[in-house]
Amino acid sequence: MKYIFILIILVIGSVWVLAALRAIFDRDGKPLWRWLMGMVAGALMAVGIVVFLSGGLSAAGGLNWLPTTFEWPAGHVSGVLTMQHGEHVVPLPDAGRIQIYDRQWRFVRGWHVEASGGDFKMVPAGNDQFDVYTAKRVKGGQCAHYVFSIDGRLISQSSYPNDADTYNAVPNVGVAAVVPTRIWLWVFSSPLYGWEMAIVGMLLLAVSQGNLPQMNRRGAKREHVAVHRVGEAAPSAMYGEVTAPPVEFRTTGAGEIRSDHRRFSFANFGCLLSTLVWTLGWVVVACIAIKTVRHVSNPSAVVGVVTSVVMVLIGLRVISRSDKKAKAPKKEPVEQPSLGRQIGGWVASLVWCGVALIWNIGIFGVLCQQAAKGSGWFMLLLVIWSLVGWFLLVILFVHIGGILDWIRKIFVGENN
Repeated sequence: MKYIFILIILVIGSVWVLAALRAIFDRDGKPLWRWLMGMVAGALMAVGIVVFLSGGLSAAGGLNWLPTTFEWPAGHVSGVLTMQHGEHVVPLPDAGRIQIYDRQWRFVRGWHVEASGGDFKMVPAGNDQFDVYTAKRVKGGQCAHYVFSIDGRLISQSSYPNDADTYNAVPNVGVAAVVPTRIWLWVFSSPLYGWEMAIVGMLLLAVSQGNLPQMNRRGAKREHVAVHRVGEAAPSAMYGEVTAPPVEFRTTGAGEIRSDHRRFSFANFGCLLSTLVWTLGWVVVACIAIKTVRHVSNPSAVVGVVTSVVMVLIGLRVISRSDKKAKAPKKEPVEQPSLGRQIGGWVASLVWCGVALIWNIGIFGVLCQQAAKGSGWFMLLLVIWSLVGWFLLVILFVHIGGILDWIRKIFVGENN
């Protein structure tokens, strides 16, 4: 499972970084200011994605090859221990690391802690040793209890039941501190900083490519659409005598004429309704994650909030576009299949509907559980499986729309 998670992080990061580099080097006849803005946007996106995913990659064990002399930028941290000789033991749960500093906050060494990408607590054990308790299961379905010395040696390792009450019973003896960090490395101290950089980069990229809607002073789009309804009530001087069913012609400000001969269909709203249900599921997950982050000071919980909110925004964006697609003209009817093929289609539809329901109930159930635990990195892993559930929901609602269209055709008629 660990290696699958590492592979997913590398694939997602590579795709985003390549997209950011393309924005940097893509001139494509743009004005100079748009090109320069695109370069800045691409750089922010690339650095932001690297920062956001590097912590998860390290926590998953993908950077265990780093030497003990490597210092991960710490910045503002909590749970810091001060040993009897003045050494500072700094936990970095986002990166899955522990780092040792001397009494003048000079870096000494650091190493990886197997905590399954979750939070962990540290308690002094005397004799320059300290205990580490993980909040998530590590091996055998149980949480881990390590004993380390300040020179990085693992003294002992045991386990305890995966029980939230047991973990919460571990005292919080550490304190908050600001570790001296170079100003240009502060962004690497938290995945949240990287995500903010990536969002700013995406907004700048949208501006540089002219993808934002242009508005006039009254707030309406500059494209003016004049609708002319052609039919029995159409002006004869302009269109002549027309006896066909009414057709709408839309004339844009650029002189383009669009024909809009539409027939209502429930199936055309399948994408809209499925995305609405999928987005509502993420809204519930986001509410649970926000409630959790208010009571748990865990950076991983912040990742869960950011992930769920972004997925809600993506869903709302698709809903706004699906509303336009739902009104698209319907294709000409095709020849009806035989009775045997119709029965086979109904059976396949029932199977798809069952799979879609079970899959989405299971995925969103796990997402709600992880949001309540503050396991943001695991929620990020489940995003891909949630997108699979989204696809299944589209199939489900399109089939339901087809059934309603079939019933409507029987009782109302095909031309209505």
